[in-house]
Amino acid sequence: MAHLELLHHFIAVTSEALGVETISRQVWKLTIPQIALSHEFLMHSILAVAALHIAHLRPEQRRSYWERAATHQERALELQQEAMANAGPDNADALFSFSLLVIYFAFASPKASGSQESEEPLAGAIQCISIIRGIRYVVPPIQQWVEKGPLAQLLSFHPGNMKSNHTFNDPDTDRYFQRFLVLCSTSSDMNKTPEFEDIEQYAAAASTLRASFLKAESVADGALKTPPIWHWACRLAPEFLERLGKLHPIPLVLVAHWCVILAQIRQYWWIQGWVDHTTGQIQECLPREYHEWLEWPTKKIQEQRENWMRRGDEIGSS
Repeated sequence: MAHLELLHHFIAVTSEALGVETISRQVWKLTIPQIALSHEFLMHSILAVAALHIAHLRPEQRRSYWERAATHQERALELQQEAMANAGPDNADALFSFSLLVIYFAFASPKASGSQESEEPLAGAIQCISIIRGIRYVVPPIQQWVEKGPLAQLLSFHPGNMKSNHTFNDPDTDRYFQRFLVLCSTSSDMNKTPEFEDIEQYAAAASTLRASFLKAESVADGALKTPPIWHWACRLAPEFLERLGKLHPIPLVLVAHWCVILAQIRQYWWIQGWVDHTTGQIQECLPREYHEWLEWPTKKIQEQRENWMRRGDEIGSS
C-alpha cells in the first residue's frame, strides 16, 4: 500500500510539477508510469521522486519520506546499471525516462535530506552537474529507439535541437559576454601561472554558456517555451568539475552565471531554494578579486525573482 500511495501521488500531483510544456506533463502523467510497469528500475525512480515531492509538501514528515525516497533511489540505481548494460529497443524509453528523473532527484534531495547545511561547499552543484553530464552517455546509445517511440516529443525539447540567434537583443548584454569570454580565456587560477588546459576548458565552458543564454533569450522571445537548463552542464569536461571542487575562481563564476538560467524555473518544487543556496556558497568561496563578476548574475536573478513575484505564478509550486 505504501508503494501505491507514492505511485498515486506521482500520477496525480508530481507529474503536473515536472514538465514545463503541457505536452510533456501528459507524458509524465500517463506514458512514463505505463512504461514503468514493465521496468522495475524506472518504477523505483518514480517512487523515489514522488516521496521527495511529498517530503517537500509535508515538512513535518520530511524525514520519513526522505528515507523512503533514498531507499527507492538506491534500488533504482542498482537496477538501472544492469539495464544500461543491456540497452536496446525494449528498455530505451525506460532508460531515457530514468535519466531525467535522476536529475530531478539530484536537485531536490539535498533540501529534503537536510544535508545542505552540512555539505562541502558546492557539493550539491557538483553532484547535479555530474548527473546532468551523464545524459551525454545515456542518450546517444538509445536515441534511435526513443525517436521512434512515445517519448520522441521529449527529445524535441533537447537543447541540441534548439535554434537561437547569434547575438543578444540587448547590445549591453552582448558587450558583457564579450568581456566575460575574455576573462575565461585568459585566467585559470588566482595567483598561479595559467595552465593552457584550464584556459582551454574555461573558454569552451564560457562559449557554451553564452550559447545557452542565447537559447534562453529565444524562450523569452516566445520562439521556445522550454528553458535550456541542461544545455551547459551537459557539455562540461570532467576536469572542470575537479576545478570546481577545488573552488577555483573561474568555475565558480561560470556556475553563478548558469544559475541565471536555472532561476527561470525557480518556481518548480524540485529546484526551489537551489539557486539561492548555490549562489550564496559561491559568494562565500569566491576570492574578493572576482566579486565584480557576480554583479551581473546577481542582478539578473533578482530581476527574475521580482518578475516572478509580480506575476504570482505558482505553476509547479504545489
